[in-house]
Amino acid sequence: MRRLLAAVATIATLFLPAHAVTFATDASDLWFKSDESGWGVNVIQQADVLFATFFVYDTAGKPTWYVGSEVTYATTTSDGLVYTGKLYQTNGPWFGGPFNASANVREAGTVTFTLNTLTTATITYVADGVSVTKAITRQTWRGNNLAGRYLGAMLGEWSGCPGGNGYVEEPSTITVTQGSNITIVAVQPSTTCTFTGNYSQAGRLGAIDGTVNCTANAITGIAAASGTFSAREIEGSVVAFSGRAGLQLGACQWRGRIGGLRRDS
Repeated sequence: MRRLLAAVATIATLFLPAHAVTFATDASDLWFKSDESGWGVNVIQQADVLFATFFVYDTAGKPTWYVGSEVTYATTTSDGLVYTGKLYQTNGPWFGGPFNASANVREAGTVTFTLNTLTTATITYVADGVSVTKAITRQTWRGNNLAGRYLGAMLGEWSGCPGGNGYVEEPSTITVTQGSNITIVAVQPSTTCTFTGNYSQAGRLGAIDGTVNCTANAITGIAAASGTFSAREIEGSVVAFSGRAGLQLGACQWRGRIGGLRRDS
């Protein structure tokens, strides 16, 4: 548990532990260097293991397949979460024929993937004695549309408030509208909060920075107030949306998670 908490603190100091996968921040995405179009690495994460597929070429400029099929979490450093594993090169027969893994897959080297922040990473791979290191980012080609009505909750820790502090779970009816800005209205038993801000996206993860306006809160004892709001690791689908979030209302602070299931048909 201490190791997991330290890992989360390395990549996001403002929020509670990540939740995209059960281990830590989900590294699943298409990663690239913006000044090297045509090169990239596709990463899929399950638990604490990554599967990395490389878009690379040989000395003759021909496409070459390299994969890291079991790139496993190894340690946490000041640079972030570190995953390491073996690198394999795959060759094959004509694509219309059967594939023989024993004859067409060979070990070529190693791969190390370091998740530096929520949206940046460093990858080092050694293929047949040649070492390559690249600073990479999540690639974005289309932003998520979170607009809809949700049945969900806000779960988190209150501190610095005149009334109740500590961990609170509140069911919420949530409405999201999204245009040039995004607005989230969360109606809870103790208060109603309206979050408004700029939505940005890096790969599959969204982020919001903006303002919040809340009615008087029966739990924390604060009157109607305005403040600031941020959310990270926002993910949306036809089923639900979720994210980590934080807000500041004067001296009263909340850090937690927000999300819900779509109510729309």
